[in-house]
Amino acid sequence: MNESAFINELKENLQKRDFIKIKVLINHLGHLDALEQNRFLLELSKIDSEFSIQVLAYLAGNDLGLGIPEAQLFDMLLEKVVEQPESLIKLFKNKEIANTGLLIELAVEIQPAGIVSALVNQYGETKDPDLRSELLKALIEIGTGEATRAMSALVSLSDEASWIPIVTSIGAMENADAVECLIHLIGQHEELDRTVLQTCYGMKLPSAHKVIVDSLHSPWAATRKRAKILILLTPRNFLPHLMNNLSSWDADFVIQALNMLGDIGDSIAVRPIKKLLRHLPADSNVRFAAYEALGFLAIDKGLFTIVNGLSDEEPSVRVAAARALNSNHNEVVLYGIRNMLDDSESNIPAICEAFLNAFADDMVASLYAHTTFRKQAENYLINQAHPDTRTYYHNLFDLLGEDEWKLELETKDETSEQEEQRVVVVDDSKMILSIFRQTFHKINVAAETYEFPVKALEAVLESKPSIVFTDLNMPEMTGIELTLKIREKYKSSELPIVMVTTQSEGADHEKAYEAGVNRVINKPFTADQLSEAMELVTEDT
Repeated sequence: MNESAFINELKENLQKRDFIKIKVLINHLGHLDALEQNRFLLELSKIDSEFSIQVLAYLAGNDLGLGIPEAQLFDMLLEKVVEQPESLIKLFKNKEIANTGLLIELAVEIQPAGIVSALVNQYGETKDPDLRSELLKALIEIGTGEATRAMSALVSLSDEASWIPIVTSIGAMENADAVECLIHLIGQHEELDRTVLQTCYGMKLPSAHKVIVDSLHSPWAATRKRAKILILLTPRNFLPHLMNNLSSWDADFVIQALNMLGDIGDSIAVRPIKKLLRHLPADSNVRFAAYEALGFLAIDKGLFTIVNGLSDEEPSVRVAAARALNSNHNEVVLYGIRNMLDDSESNIPAICEAFLNAFADDMVASLYAHTTFRKQAENYLINQAHPDTRTYYHNLFDLLGEDEWKLELETKDETSEQEEQRVVVVDDSKMILSIFRQTFHKINVAAETYEFPVKALEAVLESKPSIVFTDLNMPEMTGIELTLKIREKYKSSELPIVMVTTQSEGADHEKAYEAGVNRVINKPFTADQLSEAMELVTEDT
């Protein structure tokens, strides 16, 4: 067939809309010279229908060895599709167009109604990582709220290996819609949470940083742990959000923020924490966390807010306040505390006990010459204090050259008075461990305390204790993770585990019980509550 006859047959089949014959002829189009090829394109351009778009897409989307520049074919196709944008949606369903990248490029250029769904469907149908990457880039370029939400929906169509590119692509949009989508992804899966938090960390938007701060309140301990790690990497980005969270109605949320502000140690947080305390939070855990955080911050004025904590009704809060005062003590504070000790209406024994149980060395050393403090301290250390506390101050007074106090505090042998139970306690707060020791001492139980869960696990696996008390939120290993490790060797009936936490979330408690915890109790605790918990779990087992 000569070239003229070939072109005439192409024209005839174009008129008939016979795509099958057109395809056969087009596959031989490369044998014609450039002039004849352009004659064909001219005839094709005269057809105002979806059929011409289908033919052009086949030409541009398949490597047919033509001498026609790709840009020329793309421009022709673009012009036609602009006139009939709905045709682009149909092209995505046409399996005869090999170059899907061409269609993706058109989608970004024209963005017809329904194109986002078409791109999402294409993503779900292909397993080609390169094509999936191109589709994600297209959705990013489209950048509408619909496109962002669609990318979020892609997570449900993908396996875990695909979550990272999808979530990263959402983050690359760097807009409010992207942050909103990332928020909706939080809480579906722990590994997905990790990916979302890492993506938010890499974004510049303050609202993305807030997602990380809000994740401190996640029902999953692993997510809270990851959020804390990211916050501590660049704390300045998160301080405003943490301080804003101090006004939350949710006590758990406030406690998490206070714990982080203490870990960060930036004195910019002093004012909002003191403001919180002036409003006298009803939850003693909030008050404890506030004073504990202030103990890690440098405070140059306004220490009387902390002095007020010595009068708190909750012993653990008084200890936290005493510790904070020890970290920031000065002559003005000492003057105020001496006045409290001279005031008959003050709860002097409670104040002295707080400083001693807080191991507030500087304050104790400065107050020991005060007659009232000295008398109360002697009485408490000799008759009520835990043996470790007594030994500690025996050594301290030895260093201070106070031989008279040292002789008074010679350690008594109390082993015969204590129950023959081995109780293991795990908490990452040294102050809480001290409170545990002293509280258990009141019920004649010797507590074996561990600041690091890994060390506690080694001790438990080596020799089974009578019972384990563990905190929930710990940076090295959560209480749930510790429980799961213990349960690999000991069943619930063999070794009771009690979770002691400030978290009131039901999800946390549910996960604790699923992991093998026998009972959950809340902080702050009393000697009676610890004793009751021991009795109940013993009965259960």
